[in-house]
Amino acid sequence: MKKEIKCSVPKGLKFNFPYKIDFLLNKLKMELTMDYFELECAVEEWAKDKGIFDKATPMAQALKTLEETTELCTAINNNDPEEIADAMGDIMVTLIIQAKMQGVTLEKCLEGAYKIIAKRKGKMINGQFVKESDLPKYKWDEISKEEKNVLNNNNLPDDYIMD
Repeated sequence: MKKEIKCSVPKGLKFNFPYKIDFLLNKLKMELTMDYFELECAVEEWAKDKGIFDKATPMAQALKTLEETTELCTAINNNDPEEIADAMGDIMVTLIIQAKMQGVTLEKCLEGAYKIIAKRKGKMINGQFVKESDLPKYKWDEISKEEKNVLNNNNLPDDYIMD
């Protein structure tokens, strides 16, 4: 009997389900491009086959995400595009598994996050967007006009650190 991938179909998408795992594996072997949803289902099936859903814990999975994020930071620091892409893919795998463990979809998580950030105001400081509610930590009202110009233009000296 062939294994079936049991993934819920996002609203508005129509697929002939259930996909047979052999179909997906054949697509990979033939190096055909899988769409994001097919890849997400394949990751879930892989995790199921490896016993991750039966034996792993959400905290252990979160720590795996942290490990992969550290690898991303290292790859960025080394300016290694191949390792950057690999680490980003690994992070996505850990998040797909975590979402399944939590009974949520990444699509809903992303939608919720975007609804919040779309309205967010803030400033670029030290190469990072800082939301308005966190700006008091940076004593925005206390810094000089020259410092504000530097921060607003994102022309920060390498040794510039906000208190």
